[in-house]
Amino acid sequence: MLCRDSQYVFVTETGGPLSVQGFWQIVVRAGAVAGMPFTIHPHMLRHTCGQQMLRDGVHLRLIQEWMGHVDVKHTERYTRVGTERFQRISLLKRPGRKAA
Repeated sequence: MLCRDSQYVFVTETGGPLSVQGFWQIVVRAGAVAGMPFTIHPHMLRHTCGQQMLRDGVHLRLIQEWMGHVDVKHTERYTRVGTERFQRISLLKRPGRKAA
C-alpha cells in the first residue's frame, strides 16, 4: 500500500506501521503463491541480494561492508553460489535450462 502521508516505509491497510510478523507473513505467503517447494522467509532476501551483487561483479569486500559483516567469512557464506537449493530456485521458472 502506498501511503505518502505516512512516516513509515511499509504500512498496513489502515496506514499503521507494518509489523515484523506482518512482513514475515507477506513473504511466506508470496513464496507459497509462487509455488516454491519450500518455505521462503525474509532472511533469504538478504542471501539473494548478496548473491546477485556478487554475480553483478561487486567486490566481496564491498558486499561485506554493505551487509555490515565484521568477518568476510560471513559474507562468503551469504554469497556462496551453486548450492543445490538455489540452483533449483533459479530453474523453477526457466524450464529447459540446466543447472551450472
